[in-house]
Amino acid sequence: RVDSPGGAYQCEIRPKAGGGERVYLKGTQTKSPGYLVFTSIRSASVMWSPTDEWFAVVDAPDGHMTDLHVFHVVDVSGDPSTWRIEEVYTSPSRLRYDTHWTILAWEITEGTITVSCRFREAGSSAGFGKWFTRKYEVPIDPRPMKDQVPDQDP
Repeated sequence: RVDSPGGAYQCEIRPKAGGGERVYLKGTQTKSPGYLVFTSIRSASVMWSPTDEWFAVVDAPDGHMTDLHVFHVVDVSGDPSTWRIEEVYTSPSRLRYDTHWTILAWEITEGTITVSCRFREAGSSAGFGKWFTRKYEVPIDPRPMKDQVPDQDP
């Protein structure tokens, strides 16, 4: 169980029948089993932003790779079956061997997150080759989807 910074929510990581894990979001003041957010074929971990509205799931389908999924808690009023939790970012090149993604910084008010990718040089054999790290600033929109207006041509 990973509690949100403000204590309003928690992400529970539960084993999945047949292997893997499932990540559920639930309110700390409810008896509900929660809202299924993500399913991993092997293991997952959760990282909360400094606010209760954003969190990331690091999916580790294998010890040699991780993928990053960022979620926005948009609307959690009412029954969990009606909640809206939106996936706003998924790391590219999913399931790429010797590639590991993580979040370095949450700049929610600026509308970005900074992510890092650590990877082995292309063409190297598994377990061999030079490692590289690249940082990326990824735009995310801190407004709920209902408040976002598409760009209009002048």
